[in-house]
Amino acid sequence: MLRKVKNLITRFEALIWAKRRYKFLVSNLTNVEDLTKARDLISSLVYTNHIRPLSAMVPKNRKILVIAPHPDDEIIGPGGFLLMARKRHCEISIFYLSSGQVDQFEIREAESRALCQEAGWTPFFGRNTAGKHPWKADNLTEIINKLQPDILMLPFVLDDNPDHRHANEVLYNSWKATRMALKTSEVYAYQVYSAIIPNVVVDISTVIREKATYIRFHKSQMKTRDWVHFTLGLNAWTSRWLKTDGNEAWAEGFMVMPCHEYISLISHYCGKDST
Repeated sequence: MLRKVKNLITRFEALIWAKRRYKFLVSNLTNVEDLTKARDLISSLVYTNHIRPLSAMVPKNRKILVIAPHPDDEIIGPGGFLLMARKRHCEISIFYLSSGQVDQFEIREAESRALCQEAGWTPFFGRNTAGKHPWKADNLTEIINKLQPDILMLPFVLDDNPDHRHANEVLYNSWKATRMALKTSEVYAYQVYSAIIPNVVVDISTVIREKATYIRFHKSQMKTRDWVHFTLGLNAWTSRWLKTDGNEAWAEGFMVMPCHEYISLISHYCGKDST
């Protein structure tokens, strides 16, 4: 009798957990609109089946503007590229779309300023609140028109974070509303959370320890996750595109396009109108 009761309880628990797993899957797969947008964008990338990433050098004497949805995205994503670019006399500016939650603004902006001062970069702050959309973009439009960057960097549109995706919508909506001066710019879409299909990879092995040091400037974020461990792992994984001859290596991957082509690409996710 006791065995039958135990078996009944076990079956009941299994049923509960099965339903919980089912509910988990349903709750994460029912955002059909978002998945449809992602599908439309991915289907527009059919040519990526035929490309092999190019191992590229960091450019010299260029003006670079990085759009960072949060303080720390600028160093976690393209940080190695930027450290090398600064040594090659590039002028680097960072536009932080958000400064985290309202009660974090002061500390996160202070950390960002300290990092930028040490690295020789120029910071700008949009002062939006993380996770609360839509974000205002007037400052972004003004800065782009003022700086006229040769290279514009932001997270790839399908990076696995709502704020990272929204950064692309901010860029798209700003361009659509103002036709800001982007025709001569090149976009380097970078990765933070999600693997992307890169057409450019940059070997950052020579600055990987330096990148780790700069990640630690964002001390407040190190309390929730070891971002150095996370980032160096991602960069090690991305090094599969490099010829390493069996040696340790780290790389950053980018989807690089002329800006008007990137705007056209993200229109498949951000809007259905033709650009």
